[in-house]
Parts: sequence; C-alpha cells; structure tokens
Amino acid sequence: DSKQITWLAGITDQLHSQLEFLGLVRERAARRSQDTYTIGNMRQEYQGSRDVAKSTTAIEDRAYNALEDFFGVDADVREINPARAKAFAKKLKKMPPRPKETKGKVKPYRGMNDTTVSGLLKKVDAFFNYWVDSELLTKNPFGAISKPMKREPAKEHEGKRKEERRKKKKKRKRKKK
Repeated sequence: DSKQITWLAGITDQLHSQLEFLGLVRERAARRSQDTYTIGNMRQEYQGSRDVAKSTTAIEDRAYNALEDFFGVDADVREINPARAKAFAKKLKKMPPRPKETKGKVKPYRGMNDTTVSGLLKKVDAFFNYWVDSELLTKNPFGAISKPMKREPAKEHEGKRKEERRKKKKKRKRKKK
C-alpha cells in the first residue's frame, strides 16, 4: 500500500531498526539524496544499468529527451502524477517528429503518428516500471495511460501494401499509354 510505504519512508532510522528487529519490515536500503530522484539522474542510472542495442538506446533517448523537455531534467520523478503524465502523453502527439528528407527536401511537419507516440510512451512506461520494481517509486504515473496505436495484423498490413503497389503499377502503365 502506498500510504504505508510513504509512512515507512518518513520514520526515523531508530524506529525502522526496531520494526526490522521484530521482522515487520525489511532492511532499509541506503537513503538516496534528493537530487538522485531527478529525471536526468534516474535516466542516466537506468540506461547505464542495462546492456541494450544502439537502436534501442536511440529510441529510448528520443523518449527520455521528450520527457526531459516536458518536465525538465531536474524534475523530481516522485512529483509526476497521473494527471501530469496524461498531459505529457497528449503533448507528445503534437511534438515534431525527426525531420525527414526526401531528395534534399524536408517534408512538411505533420506531428508524430500513433505508432511513434505509442512506442515512446512504452519506453517511458518501462522506465517508471523499473523504478517501481526497484522500490524507489511507489507507483508508475504512466501505468494507466492508454497507448494510441492499434496495430493491424501483419497479414492484413502486408495485403494492403501489395494492393497499394498493384494500384501504383496500374497507374504508371496508364500514364505511359
């Protein structure tokens, strides 16, 4: 229960030791300083604790950069509540995607698509779940955020692609005539 965890976090070391001696609580982990709970520091610790592919790190960086841009690098992760998490998710949809170039021309801004937003939200959700599992946070504020993407089954998706290619091919043949 989060109220109990909050209460236990606020009691003195002496009282905690007595409760521990009686077998009512586990050994208290070393206390962390306030600045270790910043998004920037926790991000650094999280990413440094795992061995992942460069491509995964690149996607995570994009998600965590957006998190830092929205809340601030020095924001305390314990202060992020579900309402603020929801505001971040809403804002994420409107954030500009990486610029794409086609034959030297930058495509016009359209905002991020649902697939990208979902992927980034999943990374942020995993980040907070890690800290909840580590018992440094009591709750994941992103846990209840719905991910906007609804993937199509792979076969349907591939079937649509084939159909689109077939239509384009027909169009080109008509233009040549």
